[in-house]
Amino acid sequence: MSRDTNDFVVLDEDVLQQVREEAAGIGLPNLIETFTTEIISRHQRIADALGHDDLVRAEYEAHTLSGTSGTFGALRLQAIALQLEQRCHAGDKDGAQGLTGKLATAMEEARAAFNAFAENNPR
Repeated sequence: MSRDTNDFVVLDEDVLQQVREEAAGIGLPNLIETFTTEIISRHQRIADALGHDDLVRAEYEAHTLSGTSGTFGALRLQAIALQLEQRCHAGDKDGAQGLTGKLATAMEEARAAFNAFAENNPR
């Protein structure tokens, strides 16, 4: 039985802090902008792929989104993207499409959490 995605934190701040330290020259606002742009783009490509019955491409995009989200500490988004990837792999288009709304909500939660982190941890 898989864990409910609500069991995952929106943002693991320790992971984000580590990313921030490793990319010190880039700056947190730039990292957040890059991440936000990336997840929006991936979400659009997933929706497009599902709209064209291309589960292979949707699976790939969900897989990449899951990895990127984990790298930045967006654990709930990562968990939903992983579920979507698994549904695509199983050929469950309806199940995958059913997760796109949840994915959009998790993206917004992650964006808000990143912005709050940046506001509360300036440097």
